[in-house]
Amino acid sequence: MYTYALFLVVIIILIYNANDCSVREYEDYMTGIWRGDPGFCAGADLSSMMLYVGGRSDTSWFGSRIRECYLIMNNDICNQSITLSYSRGSSGFCSVGKYEITAHVKYEDEAVMPETVTMEFDMRSGVLRIHNDTKLYGVLWKDAEMSMMAEQTVE
Repeated sequence: MYTYALFLVVIIILIYNANDCSVREYEDYMTGIWRGDPGFCAGADLSSMMLYVGGRSDTSWFGSRIRECYLIMNNDICNQSITLSYSRGSSGFCSVGKYEITAHVKYEDEAVMPETVTMEFDMRSGVLRIHNDTKLYGVLWKDAEMSMMAEQTVE
C-alpha cells in the first residue's frame, strides 16, 4: 500500500518538474528585444514599435514575477519605461507551445494600452501577441541578434 503511495508521489513530482522545465525556458525566452511586425504597424498607423523586456527582477514564493521593460511606439505615441507584474504562465505539459501570461502594466507616463493585457509568447514562431478580449495591441517578433547584444551589454 505504501509502495503505491510513494510511487504516486514520485510520479507527481516528475510531472511537476517536467512542466516547470518548460516554464523556465519561456521565462528566459521572454527577455530581450521585440520588434513590431511591419503588417501590424502599417495597420495601426505606426512607423515602428519596439519592446525591451528585462529579466525577472523579483519573484515571490507565490509565483508573482516583475519585469522592467521599455516600450517605444513611433509617431510620438509612446517612449517610456513600463513595469510588468504577472503570475507564472502555462505552456502546456513539457512542450514548446505558447506561453501565455496576464500582465498588469504600470506605465511611467501615459497609459497607451489597458492596465491588464494578455501576452502570448510563441517560441516556435518567435512572435509575441499583446491583446485583451476585444483588441489586439501588438504583434512583435523576437530580434535574437539585438537581444544577444543587449544581454552582453547588461552583463
